[in-house]
Parts: sequence; C-alpha cells; structure tokens
Amino acid sequence: MPRLERAEFLRQACGGDSELQGEVESLLAQEDSAAFFPLEPVSPAAMPDQVGLYRVERELGRGGMGVVYLVSRSDGAFERKAALKIIKRGMDTESIQARFRAERQLLARLQHPNIAALFDGGTTPDGLAYFVMEYVDGQPLDRFSEPLRVRGKVQLFLQVCAAVEYAHANLVLHRDIKAGNILVGADGVPKLLDFGIAKVLSETETQELTRTGLQLFTPQVASPEQKQGQALTTATDVYSLGRLLGNLLQNSQPDRDLQLITGNATQEDASRRYSSVSALAADLRRWLAAEPILARADSFAYRLGKFLSRNRVPVAVAAVVVLLVTASASYALVQGRRAQHRFEELRSFAHSVVFEMSDAIVGVPGTTAARELLVRRSTQYLDALARDAGTDRGLLQELAAAQEKLGLLEGDRTAAHTGDLDSAEKNLRRAESLYQRLQDKTAAARVAGKLSVVFLARGNFPEAVAWAGKSGSDSDVCYALLQSGNLPGALQACEAHRAKLEKLPPNAANLGQLANFLPRLGQIQARSGQHAVAAATFQRATAIHQKLLAADPGNLTYKSELALDFQVLGRVASRRNPEAALPLFQKAMQLQSEVLEADSRNERPFNSLKLTISLLAAQQARLGNSKEALVLANRCLAMSEEMLQRNPSARAEGDLANAHDTLGDAWMAAHQKQKAMAEYRKGLEILQAMQRKNTLSIDDRQELGQLLKKVSS
Repeated sequence: MPRLERAEFLRQACGGDSELQGEVESLLAQEDSAAFFPLEPVSPAAMPDQVGLYRVERELGRGGMGVVYLVSRSDGAFERKAALKIIKRGMDTESIQARFRAERQLLARLQHPNIAALFDGGTTPDGLAYFVMEYVDGQPLDRFSEPLRVRGKVQLFLQVCAAVEYAHANLVLHRDIKAGNILVGADGVPKLLDFGIAKVLSETETQELTRTGLQLFTPQVASPEQKQGQALTTATDVYSLGRLLGNLLQNSQPDRDLQLITGNATQEDASRRYSSVSALAADLRRWLAAEPILARADSFAYRLGKFLSRNRVPVAVAAVVVLLVTASASYALVQGRRAQHRFEELRSFAHSVVFEMSDAIVGVPGTTAARELLVRRSTQYLDALARDAGTDRGLLQELAAAQEKLGLLEGDRTAAHTGDLDSAEKNLRRAESLYQRLQDKTAAARVAGKLSVVFLARGNFPEAVAWAGKSGSDSDVCYALLQSGNLPGALQACEAHRAKLEKLPPNAANLGQLANFLPRLGQIQARSGQHAVAAATFQRATAIHQKLLAADPGNLTYKSELALDFQVLGRVASRRNPEAALPLFQKAMQLQSEVLEADSRNERPFNSLKLTISLLAAQQARLGNSKEALVLANRCLAMSEEMLQRNPSARAEGDLANAHDTLGDAWMAAHQKQKAMAEYRKGLEILQAMQRKNTLSIDDRQELGQLLKKVSS
C-alpha cells in the first residue's frame, strides 16, 4: 500500500488492538530499513542456453533468491544430468551473493548418501554465482510417503535423520528442514537439498547477522528460537524434524508413543527437546522394535506393557512351559501309584498343547512362531516320557504326531512355516521312522510327502522325487516332477490327482483342497503349451477361493491362496495385455501384505509377496515405467537378501538371482545399461554356483538361460 494510507488501514484492521498495531508497524519499519529485498519486483529473466560447461535443458523450479535448471555437460566429458542453481537477476545483492557462496562451501564439505552432492560451481561472465549439484529425479518426501504405512514412513524418515545427524557432525546446521527440501528418487532413497539458509555452528550469531543482514527461516517449520531471533543450536533442526515427522504421520493414525516422540522433538523450550538428532532417531528405532521409548515417563508398568506387547504370545507360551516343568518336577518327586497318576497328567497336558492348543490358535494372526515353540517344548516332554514308558504304543503315536507337526511348522512351504529346513528334516525323519516302527503306513506316507517338499526347497531333486514316490500321493509326485523338470510325468500325476479331488463331496474343506491344487495343474498346463486350458484352470481356482473368502473374510489361508491366484492370473494376462496385469499383481500384493502384517514370522506370505513385487517390477519395466520398476525391484532385492540371511536355502539363492535380474531390467528400462549389466552378472554368478552344486530348479534353469542371453547381448 502507499505509505500514507497504511496508518488508517492498520487502525481499522487491528480493531483497536494497540499491541498488535505496534508489532505490525515495527515489522514494517524493519522491512523498510533492511535493504535486503529489491525495491522493485524482479522481472523473470529468460532461461539461459549455457552456463559454464553446462547446457541448460529446462527449468526445475525457483525460489526467493535463485532458479534451478536441469543441465548436462556440453563438452562430452560426462553424460551425467545435474541440477544447476543460479541467483536470479535482480536478487544479486551482496548479502545474497554471500549467502549463495556460503551454501556452496557448505555443500562442498558434506558427502553423504542422503545429501545431494555438489559437483561444480562458479560465476557467470555477468557476475551471477552458481553451483552444480546432484539431480534427484523424484518426489517430495510427503508425497512419496503417502501410500506407505506408519512403519514405512518412520523407516524413510530415519534416513533423513541420518543426513541431518551427519551435517551436525560436520558443524552444519540446516535450519530449513521441510518436505519440499527432501526428494525421494526411484530407488527409494531420500536426499536432503537446499542448504541456502544453513549456517556453520562455529560461527557466532553476530558474524552471521553481519553477513546476511537478517534472520532467514520458513515460518511453517521454523523453531521458536528462530522466530524470536535467538541463538541457534542443533535443537533447531530437531524441532523441524519433529514438525516434519508429525506432518508425515498426520493422516496415518499414529500410535501413542509416536505422538510422544513428535511432541518431545517439538517442545517450545529447546532444552526439553531431544538432546540431538541421534537421540530422536534412537527413540524411533526403539518404537520400531516395540521397546520402551525415552520420550515416555519410565515406570515398571510401562516397561512391562512394552515387554508384553513385544512378546504377547511367547509370554503365554512361557506360562505353558512353566506348567509343564512344574508337572515334570512333580512326576519326578512322586513314586508308585501317585507317580503313575502324574505321568498320565503330564502326558495328557502335553498332548493337549500339541493337538488342541496349537490347533486352536492356528488362525490367530502372528502365532506361527508361538505355535512352533509350543509344539517344540511339548515334543521334548513327550520324548522324555516315551523313553521312560518304553513300548507304550499310544505314547509313541503321540510323539510321532508331535514330531510331524513340529516338522511342518518349520519347513512346510505349502502352509504357515518358520523356514528352518534343517530342523524340519530332522523332525520329519524321526516322525516317519516312528510311524514305520508302529506300522502306520498311512502316516508314514504322509510324512514322506512333506519330506519331499523340504528337499525341494534345498534343491535336492533326486531325494525329493524319491520321497514323493514313497508318499503314494499323485499331488506330491506331480510337484516334485514339475520342479525337477519332468513336465510329462508331472502332468500325468496332476491329472490323476485332480480326478480324485473332483469326486469328493463339495464341502468347504474339499473345495479348498481342490482350489489350492488347481494352480499347480494350471502351471504345468501352461508350461506344456496349453495356455487356454491353463487360463481356465486358474480362473476356476480364483472363483472358488473368492467364494470361500466371502464366507469367511478373516481366514488368512483363503487370503493367501486368493493372492496366489491373482498372481498367476497376472502372469497369464501379461502375455496378452501387459496393462491388464498390473491391477492383478496389485491385488495380490494387497492380500499378501495383509497376511504378512497379521503374521510377520510366517515365511510363506513373505516369499509370496516378494515374488509378486518382482513380477510387478518386471511388468513396469516392460511398459517403460522405470521409476516404478526401480522402486519395486530394489524392495524385492532387499527382501531376497533378508530371506537368504535368515534361512539359507537353494530356493532363497534362486530368488536372489531373480531379484538381481529384475533390478537389471528396471535399470535397462531407465536406459542405464551399465548398471543393468552389473545386476545381470550378479544374478548369473549365483545361478552358475548353484549349477555347480546341482541345485537348480526348473525355474532357476529358465532364469539361467535368460541371464546368459542378456549378458551376452
């Protein structure tokens, strides 16, 4: 407004509030005397064609002081894209030039994977300072994190904390931490940008004010001490990080502990905040691990509550074990008839744990590991009783059944399992031996089929086929022959098994059994060239599972099987209509994520989700969607590496090779051939090592052939 009109406007606008009017007049007086901003509006300058050695391609964005352009080297020395930041014409006052040069110096001292790197800098012939830095082709942190769940947002935020913590260790205070200054690329790695108002912690406040002329900050994220012009410490960035975390979580209904962490980081009094960024990050890691956080007042009840939340089911299991130990001690202390009575009590209780309690919680989310612990402890007691009981047939039968159940909980890939193949083989072999001793041929054959599955996971195909033959089950033989590469034999066995299932009464259990088997048959039909027949088989399985899940929406088994149906249908669709495959893979991912979230120790949904992510990444790469493909492929690689470390097996090795192949395809879609070839070679090395050990499955052999072609092209 014209200065002569301001007084009357302020009098009316402030409504008689003299304190408010005085504050506004004071601010206006400071603005008039600052000589920081130009008196006339800055007219936008034309985009330059060239700045130093860099050819300007397009504008990326502009702020109050500068403009950022996408550039590339014009001398042919490098092919790298970069971001060039240059002062806007009209804003080239001495104070802004000083601030710009300071930002350049700060970036030069910071080398961190979560901070955009400085490449070059200089001054144009007409005196405008510029610098060239890493170009991050990504989204602002808040937009990228929108679809993530709370844990994913916290894990992403921790990478930002690492960048700020590193800056502090190098005596650099950022002072402008906000979502717009953090970009997340296709690889899912956040990069902290814009150190335009950062300061060196060794500077005094007087030195900085002398250089810049006034305090600079973004009001929405600035700390109270920034707004009040007080001395700044690392607590300033802690405050901004707390505000950022709160914004990321505002639509996610965060837990009480996360609200306390955010509140502690954003205390008005800087001395009451976290002492450092590392302290804030440490509390977030405690939250991720379900451990007590420091932001919450400590108490025995709180610590006990956190312990129980981390170990709800194991605590219940421990109580059962205590009871078993107590019963065992009682048995050892009592003789004669009373001892026999205690013997029967302990046997009855262990039997109840294995065959009633374990089965009762099978559908409860998150109980896979707990069921294993229940059965393992009870099996140990049954084993001890069997040694004392000698030839008690009934007790030996119970022990064999307990060993079988434990082996399945550890290594049955067709159901919820923990993935311990060595222990699974040991327990299943012992169960099979006990059943043979008891002349229970039906049970021995059943266990033989499960042993076949364990050997398949290890890549020992001759042993797998042999055990499948002992099972007498066409289904087991079909699966073992399929994985070993004998398609005609597998198809014949599968058709025979399907015929038997079709004759069963159409109740829920039998329909579920049929629907679970049909995808295996469809897979063999597709590999044998019967694509139309295979598609019909897959669709029938999907229809049955959808019907079963509609009748029992909380059933995790039905969800898992339906997810596999969508996964397979996505594969079928990808051959005819690549776009149509995307929603099918996404439906599978959603269902598998729900199952895994409900039971995080269950390896089956983890592996299934990993495969679906790989398929979706490959499909996005084929469609040219390189950003989406890279994010998914990197996630798949991380999951594959975790699985191999957690439960080493031939299957895990093959999955890791496939993950490298998928990431290579994603890099190829992004026109990064060198990076793609590096991933292809990593996958090829894994498969060639497996080939030398003779542990390649039919899928691994197909993967090996594809990688050989890619590497040689």
